[in-house]
Amino acid sequence: MVFQLLRITVIVFLSTILLAGCGRKAGSVAPEAPADMATSSEEADAQAGMPDGMGDDGVMSEEDMLTERAMVAEEQARQAEAMRQAEMAEMAEMAQAAFVNEDIHFAFDSFLLDPEAERIIGEKAAWLRDNGGASIQIEGHCDERGTSDYNLALGERRANAVQQYLTVLGIAPDRLSTISYGEEQPLDPGHDEAAWSRNRRAHFVISQ
Repeated sequence: MVFQLLRITVIVFLSTILLAGCGRKAGSVAPEAPADMATSSEEADAQAGMPDGMGDDGVMSEEDMLTERAMVAEEQARQAEAMRQAEMAEMAEMAQAAFVNEDIHFAFDSFLLDPEAERIIGEKAAWLRDNGGASIQIEGHCDERGTSDYNLALGERRANAVQQYLTVLGIAPDRLSTISYGEEQPLDPGHDEAAWSRNRRAHFVISQ
C-alpha cells in the first residue's frame, strides 16, 4: 500500500515538471534588436523623407536659403524686364501708328503751312530723331477740283513744303522723299466741302 502511494506521488511530480517545461517553450519570444540598430533604422527612415537642402534637424541650411532667394530674385527681375520690354514695344508701335495716321491739311488751292501743321510736323520731327534708322516718303494730295495736271503740281508743292520744314527742324534730307498723287487717291470719296478738306493733305509713309 505504501509502495503504491509512493509510486503515484512520483508520477504526479514528474508530470508537473513536464508540464512546466512545455509552458516555458510555448511562451518564448524572439530577442529584441539591439538599441543602436533600431535608432539607425529610424534615422534612415527620417532622412529618406527629408527634402533636399534640409539638415539633420529638418531645417534648410543658410547657404541653401541664400541660393533659393537668389533664384527667386533672378526670376522676378527677368519677368520685370520682359514686362518693361513689352511695354516699350507697345509704346513704340503706338507712336509709329500716330506718326503715320496724322496728316497735314491745307487750305483750298494752297501749300502754306498753318500753325497746326507746323505743330504736327514738329512732333513728326521728334519721332524721326528718336528713330534714326527710319526714312519717310511724304505724299501730296488734293481735292477733285481743278485739272489733273494742276493738282499733281499742287500736291508736289505741298509735299515739298513739309519736307523743307522737316529739314529746318534738323532732319537729314536723305531720309525724306516726296511724291504727288494729285486728286487720284482721295481719302474721302465724297463731293462736298467736308470731303474736300480731308483730301487736301500731306500723308506720311515709313520706308525703312
